[in-house]
Amino acid sequence: PDGAQAAGSQLGLVGAGVGGGDEDLIALPNGNLVMTSLWLGGNTTCVSSDSGTTWICNPNGSTLPADDRQWLANYGNQTVYITTKQLGLDLSGTDSLYAARSMDGGVTFPFVSEITKPELGVQPTDQGNIVVDPSNGAVYNVFFASAGSQLYLAKSVNQGQTWVLKLVVNGPPNVSIAHVFPSLALDHAGNLYIAYSDGSHSFLTSSTDGGATWKTPVIVNAGPALRTTVEPWVVAGDAGKVNVFFYGTPDASFNSSTAQWRVYMAQSQNALAPVPTFYLNTATGVMHVGAICANGLGCPAGTRNLLEYFYPDTYLDGHAMAVYPDDLNVNHATTITAAFFIKQTAGTRIAGPR
Repeated sequence: PDGAQAAGSQLGLVGAGVGGGDEDLIALPNGNLVMTSLWLGGNTTCVSSDSGTTWICNPNGSTLPADDRQWLANYGNQTVYITTKQLGLDLSGTDSLYAARSMDGGVTFPFVSEITKPELGVQPTDQGNIVVDPSNGAVYNVFFASAGSQLYLAKSVNQGQTWVLKLVVNGPPNVSIAHVFPSLALDHAGNLYIAYSDGSHSFLTSSTDGGATWKTPVIVNAGPALRTTVEPWVVAGDAGKVNVFFYGTPDASFNSSTAQWRVYMAQSQNALAPVPTFYLNTATGVMHVGAICANGLGCPAGTRNLLEYFYPDTYLDGHAMAVYPDDLNVNHATTITAAFFIKQTAGTRIAGPR
């Protein structure tokens, strides 16, 4: 269920509704599923304890109005977090970031805190995902500021009640490093990683001290087949081991109408080294031709056919897996874009079998 469809399902209106978008989904250690979906400027949250067969839904899940692009994370079976950007209601340039906390496994979210807003000295723009350290409960969120030229980490050590901000990257003048969302990952030893793109290269930076200090960002992509890469997403496994998925093209611009895009994965077994080594793999054939949207609703029609972020993971055997959109190899008589699942079948892994 998503958006208005989730609320309408209680009235027998499954398959009909006016909302639904920006979904996120997590699995708790006990096997319960928690889902959130953007709906008419708010959040619907749903919980399932039977593998998605039935859902308990709350049409006003996080009680945050006028929100955009929410993310989920959990700490154990009962504590679930939603972070979201709240759109400024009165004046332009007044967007804020909020976090909501559930203590009943994602059914209700009564505890709300503010991560940052302009009055606190940082004007947030696009917000990335949220992660929680399972060893100590520390909560991390990543976001862009100053029209996409700065990258920040937000950290809370008291269940999201208060937040400390850390400037991670201060981009070059007149260069946006926001294409589209920043991506945050935590490896099994508690080390942090952030991936982002400046519209040409994809970068990775890391921290070994809980986000207090960060290494100089390194470029992930290389070679004539990857002159332009956008929307990188990092997944971490054992200490110092990461996979980074991204869209890549040999074209010189992500705005090119003839650019041919593939999904790539870059893997590093030594991501914490002063100069990490990355092994590049082509994960798909050409799955999109033309420009890729990097400005949400401000992009031209036809450039938003693709999901604007990845959500890869690591399978139980330690191999990489991901879902990606394809608007080229589909039957356009029935759909615009199709979703495909890919799984690594050989090669080095970032985590051992579970």
